[in-house]
Amino acid sequence: MRKNGFNCPPHPTQLLTYLIYFGDLVTFYSINMVSLSHKPALSIILSTVYIFLAIGTCYYGYVSTKVNPTDPTLELEARCKKANITFDSRNYEYHCQICDSHVLVGSKHCGQCNRCTSGFDHHCRYLNNCIGEQNYDYFFKLIIWVFWMCLMHNITNGFVIFHLYKENQSYISNHIQYYKRELTFEFQICLIVMCVLNLLALMFLANLITFHIELKYKGLTTYEFLKLKENITKESKIVVKVN
Repeated sequence: MRKNGFNCPPHPTQLLTYLIYFGDLVTFYSINMVSLSHKPALSIILSTVYIFLAIGTCYYGYVSTKVNPTDPTLELEARCKKANITFDSRNYEYHCQICDSHVLVGSKHCGQCNRCTSGFDHHCRYLNNCIGEQNYDYFFKLIIWVFWMCLMHNITNGFVIFHLYKENQSYISNHIQYYKRELTFEFQICLIVMCVLNLLALMFLANLITFHIELKYKGLTTYEFLKLKENITKESKIVVKVN
């Protein structure tokens, strides 16, 4: 049973997410801020805002991944069985056949995590964790913070790429001062690659944020929405109604 997204093995998409996050940090400060170092006021403002967004993204990403969204009934019933105490199941309508435990209404068994998640919304490969009622708010805040971080990065990237393309001597001089050589072509390639990755992320995040705002308005989870969309009316054979 997976307790949270930091349990091994990590998902490849999760590792790719970490790589892009740190790649953004490295390119922003080692290329963009170095290129703009002849404008100290602008550099300080951009550096401060960006690190603020990066810290917020890291915090909400960590909490969303670290939180254990498992239905608390599983642990409660397991403790009762271990202590040879009769578990009072009168208040529970559903039972998971795989977890062999009663569960709350709205819980769903996740095959990837091998546990029931209370208030199940979806399984997130990027966090390697289920998103449920215990970490949904953190997840929603995370995607908003990531959106603003990617947007700021791409705007700054575009500004720097434009001036490097124009062979702005102030930018080139900054590179020579910090790296002892001209790196215009290499930096342009790095920034273009990060621009493409961030643009894809922005398109995905804009759609995801809009989708979850719509879900909040309708009072649905992602799982409930998909069931309605696919017109699935039959009860689950894993989490079955017993009361």
